[in-house]
Amino acid sequence: MAKIIISKFVKLIIFSCFILLGIFIFYKNFNIVPKRDCVKIAIKTDNYPFSFENDKNEPSGFEVEIIKQIFDNLKIKYEFKMLNEDEVAPSIKLGLYDVGIGQLVCKEKKWKKTIFCSSPYITSQNIVYKKKDEKLSFKKIAKEENANFSLKKLRRKYPLSYILEYKNLKELFLNYDENKVSAIVLDDLVLKNSIKQNRIQSGIIEKLECKNNKKICKKKDYVLIFSKDFSQKERIEKELEKFLKSSKFSEIYNKWF
Repeated sequence: MAKIIISKFVKLIIFSCFILLGIFIFYKNFNIVPKRDCVKIAIKTDNYPFSFENDKNEPSGFEVEIIKQIFDNLKIKYEFKMLNEDEVAPSIKLGLYDVGIGQLVCKEKKWKKTIFCSSPYITSQNIVYKKKDEKLSFKKIAKEENANFSLKKLRRKYPLSYILEYKNLKELFLNYDENKVSAIVLDDLVLKNSIKQNRIQSGIIEKLECKNNKKICKKKDYVLIFSKDFSQKERIEKELEKFLKSSKFSEIYNKWF
């Protein structure tokens, strides 16, 4: 009797596994994803002025305002989740979140259709900011960690200088203002915001020209990223293109930069 019960129980488990496998294959083949009540947006935290938590522990920043405007225009409900820099893309790839933002550059070859990118909504590049008449030979240069400019390439441009790398912008600016470093290399938009907010003293700007010179630096096109099964990416893409031509986008841009 016990053997019969065990046998039936085993058969029931095997049958249940086949049912679950069938459901999984059906959902995968027909690209059907259970609908959420609202879109889940992953944001790279501690990424001022693009995306960060304000004093009220609320998502804030240039990119946050852009995506809020787009979703409000489309009347789509959404919720934000602040994640570390290295968590945003993987969470989108796994389908844990629908949309990702945070100074993100599209990596189509690496993601291989597991993540989709929007059209760029803004382009930036790196610059050197230094004091007037400052000669950089045998001097210290501070580099923002997020600046898309490798230490190797920077040393090639300034071979007689000592290069330091900072993750904390506040510390970077403080060392510059206290003359502990002679120049800083950082994202052009970050610098514009810092000057606008009076976070850095006056100086002169030397642009690291990127045009036709990939060995020195690359321009960075920032995009939204979408999970592959997110059904509303085309709607958001169209609204983004429309929004970029609006006066509201100019207003948000001028507020931060």
